[in-house]
Amino acid sequence: MFELMRIVQVFSRFLDPIYFGDYPKSMRDAIGDRLPPFSHEEIKMLQGSLDFIGLNHYTTRYITPVVSSSQSTPLHLRAGRRTVIQQG
Repeated sequence: MFELMRIVQVFSRFLDPIYFGDYPKSMRDAIGDRLPPFSHEEIKMLQGSLDFIGLNHYTTRYITPVVSSSQSTPLHLRAGRRTVIQQG
């Protein structure tokens, strides 16, 4: 759930100005006066200007070494549901 909230927070930085005409409140609170406001003309130009949004989503998979109790080599690396055997 935390990861989903983080993704929404990151994308809202870019998409809120287009959909709502301003940056999200959390971003305004964090950056303060350093974040320049949009003019009324910029807001009118931005709002509703998005026809399509494409999203590339990448993920990280962590691997951990699993050493077989009967044999120390080859080293098995488990990534998600796959098991990859690394041979020297």
